[in-house]
Amino acid sequence: MLHLMRLKNSLNTRTRLMLLLRQRAFILAVEKSAMQPGFEPLIKREKRVLQRLQEVDHIPRLLDNESDHLRYRYIRGDPLYRRYPSIRQLPLNTRLEIFVRVLEIVEHVHKRNIVHNDLSPGNVVLCRDQQPAIIDFGNATDLSTDYWIAHGKPHYASPEQIRGEVPAITNDIYQLGCLMHELVYLKQYQDHNNKPYTDIGYYPNTPINEILCAALTQDPTKRFTECSSFAYAVRTEYADEAAYPT
Repeated sequence: MLHLMRLKNSLNTRTRLMLLLRQRAFILAVEKSAMQPGFEPLIKREKRVLQRLQEVDHIPRLLDNESDHLRYRYIRGDPLYRRYPSIRQLPLNTRLEIFVRVLEIVEHVHKRNIVHNDLSPGNVVLCRDQQPAIIDFGNATDLSTDYWIAHGKPHYASPEQIRGEVPAITNDIYQLGCLMHELVYLKQYQDHNNKPYTDIGYYPNTPINEILCAALTQDPTKRFTECSSFAYAVRTEYADEAAYPT
């Protein structure tokens, strides 16, 4: 085993890139470990979540179920935000197709009662074939076993997350709405002191705004209830690129 480099550290965890020798071949892997004893349960929680999701495509593949470390196969690609300069050059329908692929992954995660809680451009990896992958399940909640409350990143957390309410799939729907806004309008969504989306002035007369309203409404009971209906709206009802601003 050869340690290559550190990816990122925090006060609580250490993440590094390494080569593992498996079946006479080297595998590029990511290892996460607790830097303080009290945070070892968090690493174990993330491992348990990923164990539930190993049948889902385009998420990290676990390499070791026995150790206290979290080791998974490295996903080759760049965080979405690093690809924004090139994404800006893509046609809108291509950007929307990337987003629909993200929705398809998250739909499979939700079917296993997992809420990611931290869907942001840093946790969506875009591979060379423009296939996205979802990483970093450290804040995820397994709705079948616990009610782990994670607040997410400030510009992407849903209003109910900020209030510290019990996690739900609608947390992810809101965050995905923020992500869609960035891919469509190429700028970060701001909730402007909890005003309804329709009052903000982001292209209020365009069809795309109806989808964003259904994802970014302050009332979680009025959002899309699942990613499949979200994807259907994007792919089918609003497929005419001429309806969108350029």
